Amino acid sequence: MQSSKQRSRQCLQQRLPGFLILAAGQGKRFGGNKLTAMLDNKRVIQHCLDTLTRLNHPIAIVYEYRNIELSHCISTYPIQKIPFDSAQRGMGASLAYGVEQTSDWNGWVICLGDMPWVSVDTYQNIANNLRYHPITRPSIINTSPTQTPGHPVGFQRQFKQELQALTGDEGAKYIISRHKHSLYSMETSDYGIVLDIDLPSDLNRPP
Repeated sequence: MQSSKQRSRQCLQQRLPGFLILAAGQGKRFGGNKLTAMLDNKRVIQHCLDTLTRLNHPIAIVYEYRNIELSHCISTYPIQKIPFDSAQRGMGASLAYGVEQTSDWNGWVICLGDMPWVSVDTYQNIANNLRYHPITRPSIINTSPTQTPGHPVGFQRQFKQELQALTGDEGAKYIISRHKHSLYSMETSDYGIVLDIDLPSDLNRPP
């Protein structure tokens, strides 16, 4: 039986956007399972999870169903686990499946499991900005006129059907380009939004 505190937390989470972690990639350029590679004494994916679980938001992770090592790494985290059996169809397909499996959420912040240096404040600020902006994408503060966009990107619930219709490797870029008028560029000095693990040498990169 749930306590009143647990019920209150559950009600609060139903009103908040959730963090959907995409972790079903093949890691071809890395040459192996990059999300379970060691980075500063823990797995790459654990950096992402340890940061996100500090927040009071729903969290789910989409991962390749045959990835036993990754499944073991995430087993102790109090998050929704979504095994996916069609990862070869690309990031768009895994994103769409993740949104389908979390269809009751009040919006989605699409996180990439291979970006271990995004700060907890950045994640929270993106979620907060979704109250006022249909799409929120962080960008690095530059002295030049152009901004450097990064991840994660947040979407209000109104984009549920478009997110569920995604396929291939483009992710949600198509939705962003189609709704530029709804895009809010959230400036930040957090370089974690543009740093990912693509090659083994990236594990030696300072944050």
